Amino acid sequence: MKNITLLFCFLLCIACKKEQSKQIVTTKVKRTVKTTEGTISLSLDGKTYIYDNIDWRKSKIINKENVKLSIRQEGFPIVQFMFPDIKKSLADGQEIFEIPDVHRPGFLPITLIFTMTKKDKEVITFRKGQVKVSFNDNHLIVEFTGEGRPMSDSKTIYPIEGTINVNLKK
Repeated sequence: MKNITLLFCFLLCIACKKEQSKQIVTTKVKRTVKTTEGTISLSLDGKTYIYDNIDWRKSKIINKENVKLSIRQEGFPIVQFMFPDIKKSLADGQEIFEIPDVHRPGFLPITLIFTMTKKDKEVITFRKGQVKVSFNDNHLIVEFTGEGRPMSDSKTIYPIEGTINVNLKK
């Protein structure tokens, strides 16, 4: 009888341990990322931003003769990219553009602007460096590396590099 009681207690302890282990459940929260419409990576003044949760309702993509993008993600700089007459500019086979330090009206086909969304809304313009553009009617890839300056301060220089990869279908 003692053996049966001990066996019963032993089985009860094992059952309790199994029940306790069932209660300890670890769950991993998966973040849903919609990357089919596009992604951006940006390194600006030593800070890296990975745009993997872009607010497409607040972002704008215009793809006519000109390509214009305004990409927004909560807490990140607003990225604006403008390339007037992109098809004509890329028709010659040129896909790498050197951006000069001094902008001359009518000369520069590409504009790249970053608006910091924190307290002072600082606007930084890509001023000098290289921009590589790959474009078709449905997809745009822009790779850039260089430096930018705040519009309000001509002495401060920020190192900038990144990639814009967006689907242009609407």
